Amino acid sequence: MTRTKNEERQAQAREIIKLIHDTPKNELVYLEIINVKPNPNQVRKEFKEGGIRELANSIKERGVIEPLIVRELKEGEKIKEGEYEIVAGERRWHAAQVAELKEIPCIIRDLNDDEVVVEGLIENLQREDLTAIEIAKGIKEVKQRCPGAPLEEIGKKLGFSKTRVIRYLNILRLPEEIFNDFGQAALNEKHGRALNMLKGNKKVQKDLFDEIINQRLTGDKAVENAREYLDHLPVKTAVTGVDKKLESIEKKFDKLKSREKAQLKSELKEIIKRAKSLFEKL
Repeated sequence: MTRTKNEERQAQAREIIKLIHDTPKNELVYLEIINVKPNPNQVRKEFKEGGIRELANSIKERGVIEPLIVRELKEGEKIKEGEYEIVAGERRWHAAQVAELKEIPCIIRDLNDDEVVVEGLIENLQREDLTAIEIAKGIKEVKQRCPGAPLEEIGKKLGFSKTRVIRYLNILRLPEEIFNDFGQAALNEKHGRALNMLKGNKKVQKDLFDEIINQRLTGDKAVENAREYLDHLPVKTAVTGVDKKLESIEKKFDKLKSREKAQLKSELKEIIKRAKSLFEKL
């Protein structure tokens, strides 16, 4: 029976990926697509329909070039014979279904739950445009599943610096009224960084967020605006707030007893003397 052009291309694709991946450690197998199930704990919850269709068209032409990573599916502690759970490659799995493939190339690995989370997140970071919140939630989950793991180590696995890992995690600490809209607007890590620079002033933080949305500020511009605000803040020194303390004393002055007033006079004289000496040094 003569094969079609698409069948020829898919056959060639099989040979190529077999050469790349068929090693004792990464044995390539073709599994029936109905026996491969998505991971319910996948970091990415939504896949763009247009992107899936484009990938499906590519798969019809060339086949699935990059195999899925899967593990044996478990129900509790019991393995479900012949069924597998996707560790990495769910987008390809969706597209293969649209392309009406009956089987799909996979590499079966023996991974525990913690390793699955890390593998899935790395896969998505390398191949998908995850939102900043999706990345932040993924990093948080890795951190929870690997208690005690240094942030440097988590960042190394993901190709991030420790500083960048912290910035992603800080997005999850944004005020609720900002956080919900942050996710819907699909803002990036730099937007989160800019907002967290102003975490000490919720009003200004909200004002900047509104600017980001209404003026469609880039992440870099948002950081620039946050820095400008911080540059114009009054500089705090060791004596910042003294005026409020004096104001409080003034309000209570008439109620002070003679002995308390005498003590206050003595303390103020000493403060004036030291303040004058310090002032002359400026």
